[in-house]
Amino acid sequence: MSALALWAAFAAWLGASLQMMPARPLLRLLLICVPLGAAIACLNDLYDARVDYRSRLRACPIALGQVRPGAAALVAALLAAAGLVVALVSGLLIYAALILAVWALYSIPPVRLKQRLFLGTLCNLLGGGLLGLLGAAAARATLEVAVWPGAFCGLLLAAGHLNHGAADIESHRSAGCDTVAVRFGPRAALCASLVLIMLSTVVLRNAAVRGIVPWATCAPLAVASLGYLIAWVYVSGEPTFARILTFRAIYRWMYIILGAMSIILPLVVQRHAWFR
Repeated sequence: MSALALWAAFAAWLGASLQMMPARPLLRLLLICVPLGAAIACLNDLYDARVDYRSRLRACPIALGQVRPGAAALVAALLAAAGLVVALVSGLLIYAALILAVWALYSIPPVRLKQRLFLGTLCNLLGGGLLGLLGAAAARATLEVAVWPGAFCGLLLAAGHLNHGAADIESHRSAGCDTVAVRFGPRAALCASLVLIMLSTVVLRNAAVRGIVPWATCAPLAVASLGYLIAWVYVSGEPTFARILTFRAIYRWMYIILGAMSIILPLVVQRHAWFR
């Protein structure tokens, strides 16, 4: 849950990097993204308990019976309401509501698009893109400008979804989920994820060339993509469960560390005044 909440905050911040915002609006943006990301993760765990119970990747408290489904649903509703209220006050309600709707379609029966071939990845693409657009909207960017960080965030999150499917293929297969990895095998899912990562790097480079995203933001994330490629070469030859887990750990930490650098470097380079 914490990982998705942090990702939501990062994706929105990247969109907001179009115009380095002072601290107060940025804080409001985080108060939208973190509760929404946590609510989405809670909903996903709630309706994914049957799959998670079989998973070798993790066993969430709901799947183990440590948290009651009713309590999880209540927490998800309160978190979602908190994020939507802040979005309403900030004039960003449409974006926040669309993000919540996409992820609800992803997780909640009877639609539950995560069980349908390609549609789960498409939901991640749209959800990540909307988070980038949310940040851009908070920075008062035009749609023509905002589409670049939105595309980057969407491609990156969709690639992560494909990687997760490759690692969790056994539990998805036993639960009847028709993912890319289940249908075509883990190597195909990993190859598709690499294509999306490379596309995200091209998008970010073009955004930096156009002056939309600072080069100080672009450079660390480009290094992360190069590291992803090297880790992918390691795992793609023989995509065993152990190798995929190692691969996931490597690229996650790379994006955490270098993603943090992409936030810090523009502040150091531009010396922008955060407080007004």
